Amino acid sequence: MAISESKNLARQSVRAFVSSPNEELARVRAYQVVEIYKSKQSRTARSLREIELDLTCSSYPCFTPGNLVTATIKVGNDQVAVASEYVDLWR
Repeated sequence: MAISESKNLARQSVRAFVSSPNEELARVRAYQVVEIYKSKQSRTARSLREIELDLTCSSYPCFTPGNLVTATIKVGNDQVAVASEYVDLWR
């Protein structure tokens, strides 16, 4: 179940990034997805399994139409989930 949740969190984070109205909001929205998820966890869960988000892009600036954006979620020391999406071509 934890693997499924981390994959979903990666998908939702990258989706928040690529669907943002502009570059200034893109990273904020992606990281906000993780913060909202963490806010729903118990204190024990948060302290035992740190969640980190890393966003990478195939080229820069990231928020360029057609650019591939990848979200990597790391949970604790041993669990990694990755999801990628393209920034909309019609921006």
